[in-house]
Amino acid sequence: IPDRQAVRTDRSSSFDFSFDVVDGQGQLLPLKFLGVTSNTGLNPGLQFTSIPFDSIRTAEKNNYITDSAVVVKPGDVLFARSRLVCTSLGVPQYGKLEITALDTTTRTIRYRFLVNNNCGYSSLQPGLPRD
Repeated sequence: IPDRQAVRTDRSSSFDFSFDVVDGQGQLLPLKFLGVTSNTGLNPGLQFTSIPFDSIRTAEKNNYITDSAVVVKPGDVLFARSRLVCTSLGVPQYGKLEITALDTTTRTIRYRFLVNNNCGYSSLQPGLPRD
């Protein structure tokens, strides 16, 4: 989330969740589910929402899925919370994502996302944050 890009998990440990295909289903796997826990007490997570991507104005701050696989399909919209990257403030970054394509044969996923780079801010609208 903080880096706002995909990374290869075999080449970097700077990621919040990974993607896999299990039993023909696309899954996003948070770090804690992968056995990597945060020493800060805050693990990255995902949370489904029924709010359309473009209508989301503010991130949820609680109730993130951190310890289990999140099965996704095209059209799903989720809130995302990062690992603790703003250590001096003790807060994560927040984002939103929408799954736009998923191919279990080629094991690829596409999504659009918006991340608020300001530590702890929950505004998820383009432009300068307001909260």
